[in-house]
Amino acid sequence: MSSTPSTGAKRHRDRHGWRADMQPLRKYTPTPSSGTAPLHQHHSYGFADFSPATQTMHENTLNERTIRYGFVDSPIVANEYASMHDVVHDRLRDARVFQELQMFAASVAQRQWARGAIGECSVPKLPNRTVKSDERRDEWLRALANARVPLSTLVGSVPFGLRGRALLESLQQNHVPVTRALWAVRLTGVHEMTASLTRMPDRQGLKQLEPQHTAQWSRQYTQYLEHVLASAPTTAVVTPTSTWASEWEYCLALLRAQYTDGLLDQRMLVSWLVTQLRQVPVDKCMVLLPLVREYTPEIARSRNPLRKLIAAVVFRIEQAVRYTALKGFYQQLAEYLIELFVAQPDAFVEPATWHAYRAALEASGAAMQGERRYELQKVVRQVDARNRKFECLASGSNGADQENNDGTDNESNDSANQKSSGDDRTTGQNERDDVQAQVFRELEALGLDSDIDGAVKRVFGESTHIDGHRVRLVCYWAVEDRLSASAALFRQLV
Repeated sequence: MSSTPSTGAKRHRDRHGWRADMQPLRKYTPTPSSGTAPLHQHHSYGFADFSPATQTMHENTLNERTIRYGFVDSPIVANEYASMHDVVHDRLRDARVFQELQMFAASVAQRQWARGAIGECSVPKLPNRTVKSDERRDEWLRALANARVPLSTLVGSVPFGLRGRALLESLQQNHVPVTRALWAVRLTGVHEMTASLTRMPDRQGLKQLEPQHTAQWSRQYTQYLEHVLASAPTTAVVTPTSTWASEWEYCLALLRAQYTDGLLDQRMLVSWLVTQLRQVPVDKCMVLLPLVREYTPEIARSRNPLRKLIAAVVFRIEQAVRYTALKGFYQQLAEYLIELFVAQPDAFVEPATWHAYRAALEASGAAMQGERRYELQKVVRQVDARNRKFECLASGSNGADQENNDGTDNESNDSANQKSSGDDRTTGQNERDDVQAQVFRELEALGLDSDIDGAVKRVFGESTHIDGHRVRLVCYWAVEDRLSASAALFRQLV
């Protein structure tokens, strides 16, 4: 069937009109999506994760090698399978590199703080402590002792009233690991400080209450140690497997952890150790002595507790030497006294008690042989000479005045002028001796926590005039061989 004329004309019009409806083709150019940041602001390094094909790519370059063997892209690095993990890990073992990284991180944080990018940390709001029955409280403590229970599930259900000695006894009875026990001590401490604040708790308020709470908690913990120490068995030998021994070891482990984290006051702990070493009975002192020896470096940081410790050790030596049953304890004390004397000989410079110290040192070093005994005797002679010198300086002025008064009545009238000139010389010498004794007393009072500016002000006074005699005394005190320990301390302070 042939088409009608109208149908043919329509097809002819559609066939010739398609050209007018066509649009020119545009070349597609890959572009990154909107909002994509470039890799660099000033150089055209492209965009991250966007690498479109270009005419300048190496695979578009035809040469003999590419035609023969195909295109092989050259590696960016020499070995694509190498790792820098071992190199970086070895460098991080160096303390200097680690310190430089810390300084770099601190400088970045300081710059961010200066720009205001780091805001003040807010104090998280702690959940309220709830009053629980004994069963629920024991259940919470058992969960705390279980290392598989996350601490985050326990922070919201802290029992009310679990603090002080009750907290320490509960931690010990449930055998809570030291790290988790330390977390409980911290959490209860924050609860106690927060409860004492009348206003909304903030970081500044908690920081002001921290020294007070630390001193209070240190007092409570030392009292608990006294309680545990007083319950030590006296009739039988304490074995490592006994119940009391395990309780004491747990207390010491928790003590070390708290002291390392700064939860205990150092001055209070040091004072408590020195006081207990002198006051507790002999059987308890035998248990306490290893703990005192462990914290000897902390005690030696201040002169006053160190001298009290020496006096306590000498007192215990005089007490233990009377009984044959305490021979082993006497040997431990004698060895400890020699260690203190060798490490801190300047602390034994005290004329009032040196005679007792010297007798204890000679008795303690009687069993030593060879070079050690010779060195001990050498240091004893040096300290003895220094004590005698200080004793003469202290009593020199009074003795000279007494001699002058005794000789006045026996002199004749015709030697009055000679007496006057002699009195002037004696008075001048006494004044110089007084100055020397004063300077040595001020220098002897120096400790690790002393203020060197205050010590210089006490020695030389407020006057701007430099007294040459005082300067010579300080130099003599600092370089004299017999004053080596004090000279080292003096140089450390300066």
